[in-house]
Amino acid sequence: MTEALSAAFAAERLDEEVRKLEAALGTCERIMRTPIPTSYTRHTSRFLFMWTMFLPFALWDMFGFYGTVPASMVMAYVFLGIEDIGVVIEEPFEVLPMWRYAAAIEASCDGAARRGVESTTTKPAM
Repeated sequence: MTEALSAAFAAERLDEEVRKLEAALGTCERIMRTPIPTSYTRHTSRFLFMWTMFLPFALWDMFGFYGTVPASMVMAYVFLGIEDIGVVIEEPFEVLPMWRYAAAIEASCDGAARRGVESTTTKPAM
């Protein structure tokens, strides 16, 4: 009796975990399929290109010849880096190592299934 109850509980818990996994998968698929307008990325890159081109003229009076070049390079590096991070965030599944997460989930599911099978086939010693 307790074995059947234990097996039923394990099956119910496994079913609950599979439902949670399916919900998470659906959320990830919605994120992946949400289109990001290319005009947004294009506009941002064009604006940053123009900004970095005119930045030395704005810094000339403040830093002079020897300070303008390094200041412009540092500021351009920072802002272009932020823009690149934004592009990567738009497509997170292209960059993230999702296969590691999938392998961990698969191992967890296999282990739960094995434990469930072992608990139903193994009889306690009396």
